[in-house]
Amino acid sequence: MADSARRWWRPGWAWTIDHEWISSAGFAVASLAIGGALGGGLTVIGGSWHDPQVRVQAWAAVAVAAFGILAAATAGIIVHGRKRLLARNGIAYILVEEAEEWSDDTSSDFLESVRDQFALSVSVPGPSALSHWHWPLGDGAEQWNAKAEELTRSFRALHQILREGRIYGHKTASGIFMWAWWAVAVGFGQRVTAADRGLVPDVWQRPSRGRAGQIEPLTRAQRPHRFGPISVARPGDSCPYTSTEHVWPAEVTIVNRQPGQDVHLPAEPPGLLVVRLGRQRWGPLPPVDDSPPRADGAQGAVSISLDNVSAPGIEGTFATEIHELRYVPPSGGTEFEWQFFPHLVGQIAEWICQKAADAGNRAILLGAVLPPELALGLGLTSGQQSQAEWPAHLWPIVFRKETKTLVVPNLDLGTARS
Repeated sequence: MADSARRWWRPGWAWTIDHEWISSAGFAVASLAIGGALGGGLTVIGGSWHDPQVRVQAWAAVAVAAFGILAAATAGIIVHGRKRLLARNGIAYILVEEAEEWSDDTSSDFLESVRDQFALSVSVPGPSALSHWHWPLGDGAEQWNAKAEELTRSFRALHQILREGRIYGHKTASGIFMWAWWAVAVGFGQRVTAADRGLVPDVWQRPSRGRAGQIEPLTRAQRPHRFGPISVARPGDSCPYTSTEHVWPAEVTIVNRQPGQDVHLPAEPPGLLVVRLGRQRWGPLPPVDDSPPRADGAQGAVSISLDNVSAPGIEGTFATEIHELRYVPPSGGTEFEWQFFPHLVGQIAEWICQKAADAGNRAILLGAVLPPELALGLGLTSGQQSQAEWPAHLWPIVFRKETKTLVVPNLDLGTARS
Protein backbone atom coordinates (compact mmCIF):
# COMPACT_ATOMS: atom_id res chain seq x y z
CA MET A 1 0.00 0.00 0.00
CA ALA A 2 2.91 2.34 0.70
CA ASP A 3 4.28 1.74 -2.80
CA SER A 4 0.83 2.37 -4.25
CA ALA A 5 0.56 5.62 -2.32
CA ARG A 6 3.94 6.76 -3.63
CA ARG A 7 2.83 5.93 -7.15
CA TRP A 8 -0.33 8.02 -6.95
CA TRP A 9 0.86 10.89 -4.75
CA ARG A 10 2.25 13.83 -6.70
CA PRO A 11 3.46 17.05 -5.04
CA GLY A 12 2.53 20.35 -6.66
CA TRP A 13 1.66 20.02 -10.33
CA ALA A 14 3.57 16.76 -10.83
CA TRP A 15 0.31 14.89 -11.44
CA THR A 16 0.07 16.63 -14.82
CA ILE A 17 2.96 14.49 -16.13
CA ASP A 18 0.82 11.35 -16.19
CA HIS A 19 -2.18 13.19 -17.60
CA GLU A 20 -0.64 15.32 -20.33
CA TRP A 21 -2.60 13.32 -22.92
CA ILE A 22 -5.80 14.72 -21.44
CA SER A 23 -4.87 18.22 -22.60
CA SER A 24 -4.64 17.16 -26.24
CA ALA A 25 -7.80 15.08 -25.99
CA GLY A 26 -9.55 17.85 -24.06
CA PHE A 27 -8.90 20.50 -26.69
CA ALA A 28 -10.00 18.11 -29.46
CA VAL A 29 -13.21 17.20 -27.63
CA ALA A 30 -13.84 20.87 -26.84
CA SER A 31 -13.52 21.82 -30.50
CA LEU A 32 -15.94 19.09 -31.59
CA ALA A 33 -18.42 19.79 -28.80
CA ILE A 34 -18.50 23.56 -29.23
CA GLY A 35 -18.70 23.15 -33.01
CA GLY A 36 -21.61 20.75 -32.64
CA ALA A 37 -23.32 23.06 -30.15
CA LEU A 38 -23.05 25.99 -32.54
CA GLY A 39 -24.50 23.89 -35.35
CA GLY A 40 -27.39 22.84 -33.14
CA GLY A 41 -27.88 26.42 -32.02
CA LEU A 42 -28.26 27.63 -35.60
CA THR A 43 -30.96 25.01 -36.15
CA VAL A 44 -32.81 26.17 -33.04
CA ILE A 45 -32.70 29.82 -34.12
CA GLY A 46 -34.72 28.99 -37.22
CA GLY A 47 -37.43 27.20 -35.26
CA SER A 48 -40.12 28.08 -32.73
CA TRP A 49 -39.52 27.81 -28.98
CA HIS A 50 -43.05 26.47 -28.58
CA ASP A 51 -42.03 23.41 -30.59
CA PRO A 52 -41.02 20.66 -28.12
CA GLN A 53 -38.44 19.29 -30.54
CA VAL A 54 -36.79 22.72 -30.82
CA ARG A 55 -36.61 23.02 -27.02
CA VAL A 56 -34.96 19.60 -26.76
CA GLN A 57 -32.43 20.58 -29.41
CA ALA A 58 -31.73 23.87 -27.59
CA TRP A 59 -31.07 22.20 -24.26
CA ALA A 60 -28.94 19.54 -25.99
CA ALA A 61 -26.86 22.31 -27.62
CA VAL A 62 -26.40 24.01 -24.24
CA ALA A 63 -25.31 20.71 -22.64
CA VAL A 64 -22.86 19.96 -25.44
CA ALA A 65 -21.43 23.49 -25.24
CA ALA A 66 -21.02 23.16 -21.44
CA PHE A 67 -19.25 19.85 -21.89
CA GLY A 68 -16.95 21.42 -24.46
CA ILE A 69 -16.16 24.35 -22.16
CA LEU A 70 -15.43 21.91 -19.31
CA ALA A 71 -13.10 19.87 -21.54
CA ALA A 72 -11.27 23.02 -22.66
CA ALA A 73 -10.96 24.24 -19.06
CA THR A 74 -9.55 20.88 -17.93
CA ALA A 75 -7.05 20.85 -20.77
CA GLY A 76 -6.08 24.44 -19.97
CA ILE A 77 -5.49 23.59 -16.30
CA ILE A 78 -3.22 20.71 -17.27
CA VAL A 79 -1.23 22.88 -19.70
CA HIS A 80 -0.90 25.61 -17.06
CA GLY A 81 0.08 23.10 -14.39
CA ARG A 82 2.73 21.53 -16.57
CA LYS A 83 4.23 24.94 -17.28
CA ARG A 84 4.30 25.64 -13.56
CA LEU A 85 5.98 22.28 -12.92
CA LEU A 86 8.68 22.82 -15.55
CA ALA A 87 9.35 26.36 -14.31
CA ARG A 88 9.59 25.10 -10.72
CA ASN A 89 11.93 22.20 -11.49
CA GLY A 90 14.01 24.29 -13.88
CA ILE A 91 17.14 22.82 -15.42
CA ALA A 92 18.43 19.32 -14.64
CA TYR A 93 22.21 18.95 -14.80
CA ILE A 94 23.20 15.31 -15.34
CA LEU A 95 26.69 14.44 -14.08
CA VAL A 96 27.80 10.91 -14.93
CA GLU A 97 31.34 10.33 -13.62
CA GLU A 98 31.38 6.59 -13.14
CA ALA A 99 34.45 4.49 -12.47
CA GLU A 100 35.62 2.08 -15.13
CA GLU A 101 35.26 -0.87 -12.76
CA TRP A 102 31.59 -0.16 -12.09
CA SER A 103 28.75 -1.86 -13.85
CA ASP A 104 26.50 0.61 -15.63
CA ASP A 105 24.38 2.21 -12.91
CA THR A 106 22.52 4.78 -14.99
CA SER A 107 19.01 4.20 -16.23
CA SER A 108 17.87 5.33 -19.68
CA ASP A 109 14.22 5.09 -18.62
CA PHE A 110 14.89 7.24 -15.57
CA LEU A 111 16.75 9.87 -17.57
CA GLU A 112 13.94 9.94 -20.09
CA SER A 113 11.45 10.64 -17.31
CA VAL A 114 13.74 13.43 -16.06
CA ARG A 115 13.55 15.09 -19.47
CA ASP A 116 9.76 15.06 -19.23
CA GLN A 117 9.76 16.76 -15.82
CA PHE A 118 12.27 19.58 -16.34
CA ALA A 119 12.25 22.61 -18.58
CA LEU A 120 15.67 21.53 -19.83
CA SER A 121 18.07 18.67 -19.08
CA VAL A 122 21.75 18.90 -19.96
CA SER A 123 24.64 16.47 -19.57
CA VAL A 124 27.70 18.09 -18.01
CA PRO A 125 30.79 17.23 -20.11
CA GLY A 126 33.19 16.15 -17.37
CA PRO A 127 36.37 14.06 -17.59
CA SER A 128 34.45 10.85 -18.33
CA ALA A 129 32.70 12.34 -21.37
CA LEU A 130 35.49 14.55 -22.69
CA SER A 131 38.54 12.32 -22.29
CA HIS A 132 37.13 8.89 -21.30
CA TRP A 133 38.89 9.27 -17.94
CA HIS A 134 37.05 7.22 -15.33
CA TRP A 135 38.55 8.11 -11.95
CA PRO A 136 41.08 5.26 -11.69
CA LEU A 137 42.45 4.08 -8.36
CA GLY A 138 45.68 2.72 -9.89
CA ASP A 139 47.70 4.71 -12.38
CA GLY A 140 46.06 8.12 -12.65
CA ALA A 141 44.79 8.39 -9.07
CA GLU A 142 47.24 11.26 -8.58
CA GLN A 143 45.11 13.33 -11.02
CA TRP A 144 41.88 13.36 -9.02
CA ASN A 145 42.35 16.93 -7.78
CA ALA A 146 42.90 18.27 -11.29
CA LYS A 147 39.98 16.29 -12.70
CA ALA A 148 37.65 17.51 -9.93
CA GLU A 149 38.57 21.06 -10.90
CA GLU A 150 37.91 20.21 -14.56
CA LEU A 151 34.46 18.84 -13.71
CA THR A 152 33.68 21.94 -11.66
CA ARG A 153 34.71 24.27 -14.48
CA SER A 154 32.52 22.37 -16.96
CA PHE A 155 29.50 22.65 -14.69
CA ARG A 156 30.11 26.33 -13.93
CA ALA A 157 30.50 27.16 -17.62
CA LEU A 158 27.16 25.53 -18.44
CA HIS A 159 25.48 27.05 -15.42
CA GLN A 160 26.80 30.51 -16.23
CA ILE A 161 25.34 30.30 -19.73
CA LEU A 162 21.96 28.97 -18.60
CA ARG A 163 21.46 30.66 -15.22
CA GLU A 164 19.90 33.81 -16.66
CA GLY A 165 17.64 31.85 -18.97
CA ARG A 166 13.97 32.33 -18.26
CA ILE A 167 11.34 29.64 -18.66
CA TYR A 168 7.81 30.99 -18.93
CA GLY A 169 8.98 34.34 -17.57
CA HIS A 170 10.73 32.96 -14.47
CA LYS A 171 14.37 32.39 -13.60
CA THR A 172 15.05 28.69 -13.54
CA ALA A 173 16.18 26.52 -10.66
CA SER A 174 19.30 24.36 -10.96
CA GLY A 175 18.93 20.67 -10.11
CA ILE A 176 21.66 18.02 -10.03
CA PHE A 177 21.55 14.26 -10.65
CA MET A 178 25.01 12.81 -10.04
CA TRP A 179 26.65 9.43 -10.59
CA ALA A 180 30.16 9.40 -9.06
CA TRP A 181 32.36 8.11 -6.27
CA TRP A 182 31.22 9.49 -2.92
CA ALA A 183 34.55 11.34 -2.62
CA VAL A 184 34.10 12.92 -6.07
CA ALA A 185 30.58 14.06 -5.11
CA VAL A 186 31.92 15.68 -1.91
CA GLY A 187 34.80 17.34 -3.75
CA PHE A 188 32.56 18.60 -6.55
CA GLY A 189 30.03 20.06 -4.11
CA GLN A 190 32.78 21.85 -2.19
CA ARG A 191 34.38 23.38 -5.26
CA VAL A 192 31.11 24.49 -6.84
CA THR A 193 29.94 26.16 -3.63
CA ALA A 194 33.31 27.77 -2.92
CA ALA A 195 33.40 29.24 -6.44
CA ASP A 196 29.89 30.73 -6.21
CA ARG A 197 28.48 31.31 -2.73
CA GLY A 198 25.14 32.29 -4.18
CA LEU A 199 24.66 28.96 -5.90
CA VAL A 200 22.53 26.55 -3.87
CA PRO A 201 21.44 23.85 -6.33
CA ASP A 202 18.63 21.39 -5.85
CA VAL A 203 19.86 17.86 -5.19
CA TRP A 204 17.58 15.20 -6.64
CA GLN A 205 17.61 11.50 -5.85
CA ARG A 206 18.60 9.15 -8.64
CA PRO A 207 18.49 5.33 -8.99
CA SER A 208 21.15 3.36 -7.15
CA ARG A 209 22.04 -0.31 -7.32
CA GLY A 210 24.94 -0.42 -4.88
CA ARG A 211 25.78 -2.49 -1.84
CA ALA A 212 22.99 -0.86 0.17
CA GLY A 213 20.38 -2.34 -2.13
CA GLN A 214 18.33 -1.17 -5.09
CA ILE A 215 16.79 2.29 -4.93
CA GLU A 216 14.36 3.40 -7.64
CA PRO A 217 13.09 6.88 -6.74
CA LEU A 218 10.00 8.46 -8.26
CA THR A 219 11.18 11.96 -9.10
CA ARG A 220 7.62 13.15 -9.65
CA ALA A 221 6.63 11.90 -6.17
CA GLN A 222 9.21 13.87 -4.18
CA ARG A 223 10.88 17.23 -4.01
CA PRO A 224 14.65 17.92 -4.00
CA HIS A 225 16.79 19.10 -1.09
CA ARG A 226 18.92 22.19 -0.79
CA PHE A 227 21.96 21.80 1.42
CA GLY A 228 24.04 24.48 3.05
CA PRO A 229 23.39 27.36 5.45
CA ILE A 230 19.83 27.90 4.19
CA SER A 231 19.01 24.18 4.43
CA VAL A 232 19.15 23.42 8.13
CA ALA A 233 16.83 20.80 9.57
CA ARG A 234 13.88 22.44 11.29
CA PRO A 235 13.99 22.20 15.12
CA GLY A 236 10.65 20.44 15.23
CA ASP A 237 11.67 17.70 12.82
CA SER A 238 11.97 14.21 14.27
CA CYS A 239 14.47 11.85 12.70
CA PRO A 240 14.14 8.08 13.17
CA TYR A 241 17.89 7.57 12.79
CA THR A 242 20.20 7.83 15.76
CA SER A 243 23.96 7.68 15.47
CA THR A 244 26.42 5.62 17.45
CA GLU A 245 30.17 6.13 17.63
CA HIS A 246 32.67 3.29 17.74
CA VAL A 247 36.41 3.33 18.31
CA TRP A 248 38.51 0.58 16.75
CA PRO A 249 42.16 0.07 17.79
CA ALA A 250 44.03 -0.28 14.54
CA GLU A 251 47.43 -0.97 13.04
CA VAL A 252 47.66 1.06 9.87
CA THR A 253 50.23 0.54 7.15
CA ILE A 254 50.48 3.32 4.57
CA VAL A 255 52.47 2.75 1.40
CA ASN A 256 53.19 5.78 -0.77
CA ARG A 257 52.38 5.10 -4.44
CA GLN A 258 52.82 8.55 -5.97
CA PRO A 259 55.98 8.52 -8.10
CA GLY A 260 58.61 11.20 -7.61
CA GLN A 261 57.20 12.43 -4.32
CA ASP A 262 59.15 12.75 -1.10
CA VAL A 263 57.75 10.61 1.68
CA HIS A 264 58.01 11.22 5.38
CA LEU A 265 57.07 9.65 8.68
CA PRO A 266 54.85 12.16 10.49
CA ALA A 267 55.42 12.98 14.13
CA GLU A 268 51.92 11.72 14.97
CA PRO A 269 49.91 8.97 13.28
CA PRO A 270 47.14 10.19 10.96
CA GLY A 271 43.60 10.31 12.23
CA LEU A 272 41.22 7.81 10.58
CA LEU A 273 37.51 8.57 10.40
CA VAL A 274 34.78 6.37 8.97
CA VAL A 275 31.18 7.43 8.30
CA ARG A 276 29.03 4.38 7.66
CA LEU A 277 25.35 4.56 6.76
CA GLY A 278 24.08 1.03 6.49
CA ARG A 279 24.94 -2.47 7.60
CA GLN A 280 27.59 -3.50 5.09
CA ARG A 281 31.25 -3.86 5.98
CA TRP A 282 33.87 -1.19 5.38
CA GLY A 283 37.46 -2.28 4.82
CA PRO A 284 38.55 -4.26 7.87
CA LEU A 285 35.45 -3.27 9.86
CA PRO A 286 32.91 -6.11 9.91
CA PRO A 287 29.24 -5.79 8.95
CA VAL A 288 27.08 -4.05 11.52
CA ASP A 289 25.28 -7.28 12.45
CA ASP A 290 28.55 -8.65 13.84
CA SER A 291 29.55 -8.05 17.45
CA PRO A 292 30.68 -4.48 18.13
CA PRO A 293 34.20 -3.87 19.43
CA ARG A 294 34.73 -4.17 23.15
CA ALA A 295 35.25 -0.92 24.98
CA ASP A 296 38.55 -2.09 26.50
CA GLY A 297 40.01 -2.96 23.09
CA ALA A 298 40.65 -6.56 24.18
CA GLN A 299 39.42 -7.89 20.85
CA GLY A 300 42.71 -6.78 19.32
CA ALA A 301 43.57 -4.18 16.73
CA VAL A 302 42.21 -4.36 13.22
CA SER A 303 44.79 -4.24 10.44
CA ILE A 304 44.38 -1.84 7.56
CA SER A 305 46.66 -1.20 4.60
CA LEU A 306 46.37 1.95 2.47
CA ASP A 307 47.86 2.74 -0.92
CA ASN A 308 48.59 6.44 -0.60
CA VAL A 309 48.51 8.59 -3.74
CA SER A 310 47.63 11.80 -1.91
CA ALA A 311 49.67 14.97 -1.67
CA PRO A 312 51.05 14.55 1.89
CA GLY A 313 53.26 11.62 0.85
CA ILE A 314 52.83 9.88 4.20
CA GLU A 315 54.31 6.42 4.59
CA GLY A 316 54.84 4.07 7.50
CA THR A 317 53.13 1.75 9.99
CA PHE A 318 51.21 3.30 12.85
CA ALA A 319 49.32 2.19 15.93
CA THR A 320 46.22 4.37 15.98
CA GLU A 321 42.44 4.29 16.25
CA ILE A 322 39.61 4.32 13.74
CA HIS A 323 36.71 6.52 14.83
CA GLU A 324 33.45 5.43 13.24
CA LEU A 325 30.15 7.31 13.06
CA ARG A 326 27.38 4.85 12.29
CA TYR A 327 23.76 5.15 11.24
CA VAL A 328 21.68 2.02 10.77
CA PRO A 329 18.17 1.95 9.25
CA PRO A 330 15.62 0.61 11.75
CA SER A 331 13.64 -2.61 11.48
CA GLY A 332 16.19 -4.43 9.36
CA GLY A 333 15.87 -1.97 6.47
CA THR A 334 18.63 -0.91 4.10
CA GLU A 335 17.43 2.49 2.86
CA PHE A 336 17.33 5.90 4.49
CA GLU A 337 14.22 7.98 3.93
CA TRP A 338 14.81 10.86 1.55
CA GLN A 339 13.15 13.47 3.77
CA PHE A 340 15.80 13.07 6.48
CA PHE A 341 18.89 13.59 4.29
CA PRO A 342 19.44 17.25 5.38
CA HIS A 343 19.35 16.18 9.01
CA LEU A 344 21.91 13.43 8.37
CA VAL A 345 24.20 15.78 6.45
CA GLY A 346 24.15 18.28 9.30
CA GLN A 347 24.97 15.61 11.89
CA ILE A 348 27.81 14.12 9.83
CA ALA A 349 29.36 17.52 9.09
CA GLU A 350 29.25 18.44 12.78
CA TRP A 351 30.91 15.15 13.76
CA ILE A 352 33.73 15.53 11.22
CA CYS A 353 34.37 19.10 12.40
CA GLN A 354 34.55 17.94 16.01
CA LYS A 355 36.97 15.12 15.18
CA ALA A 356 39.13 17.51 13.15
CA ALA A 357 39.34 19.84 16.13
CA ASP A 358 40.34 16.92 18.36
CA ALA A 359 43.03 15.82 15.88
CA GLY A 360 44.95 19.09 16.02
CA ASN A 361 47.66 19.12 13.35
CA ARG A 362 47.40 15.43 12.49
CA ALA A 363 46.60 14.40 8.93
CA ILE A 364 43.02 13.18 8.62
CA LEU A 365 41.81 10.37 6.37
CA LEU A 366 38.10 9.73 5.79
CA GLY A 367 36.40 6.52 4.69
CA ALA A 368 32.68 6.43 4.02
CA VAL A 369 29.66 4.40 3.00
CA LEU A 370 27.22 7.09 1.89
CA PRO A 371 24.27 7.47 -0.47
CA PRO A 372 25.50 9.60 -3.39
CA GLU A 373 23.06 12.47 -2.77
CA LEU A 374 24.12 12.63 0.86
CA ALA A 375 27.77 12.86 -0.22
CA LEU A 376 26.92 15.72 -2.59
CA GLY A 377 25.00 17.45 0.19
CA LEU A 378 27.99 17.07 2.51
CA GLY A 379 30.19 18.73 -0.11
CA LEU A 380 27.76 21.62 -0.63
CA THR A 381 27.51 22.13 3.12
CA SER A 382 31.23 21.94 3.91
CA GLY A 383 32.06 24.25 1.00
CA GLN A 384 30.23 27.16 2.61
CA GLN A 385 32.23 29.85 4.37
CA SER A 386 30.09 29.34 7.44
CA GLN A 387 31.61 25.86 7.89
CA ALA A 388 34.71 27.34 9.51
CA GLU A 389 35.39 24.25 11.63
CA TRP A 390 35.84 21.96 8.63
CA PRO A 391 39.40 20.53 8.50
CA ALA A 392 41.98 22.32 6.35
CA HIS A 393 42.99 19.03 4.67
CA LEU A 394 40.96 15.85 4.45
CA TRP A 395 41.88 12.87 2.28
CA PRO A 396 39.33 10.22 1.21
CA ILE A 397 39.82 6.47 1.47
CA VAL A 398 38.20 4.65 -1.47
CA PHE A 399 37.77 0.91 -1.97
CA ARG A 400 39.35 -0.48 -5.13
CA LYS A 401 37.23 -3.42 -6.19
CA GLU A 402 39.71 -4.73 -8.75
CA THR A 403 42.44 -5.45 -6.19
CA LYS A 404 40.32 -5.49 -2.99
CA THR A 405 42.51 -2.72 -1.54
CA LEU A 406 41.94 0.71 -0.01
CA VAL A 407 43.37 3.70 -1.84
CA VAL A 408 43.90 7.33 -0.79
CA PRO A 409 43.56 9.20 -4.12
CA ASN A 410 44.97 12.69 -4.54
CA LEU A 411 41.72 14.55 -3.84
CA ASP A 412 41.85 17.09 -1.02
CA LEU A 413 38.44 17.54 0.60
CA GLY A 414 39.67 20.21 3.04
CA THR A 415 39.15 23.97 3.07
CA ALA A 416 42.82 24.69 2.24
CA ARG A 417 42.88 22.57 -0.92
CA SER A 418 45.09 23.97 -3.66
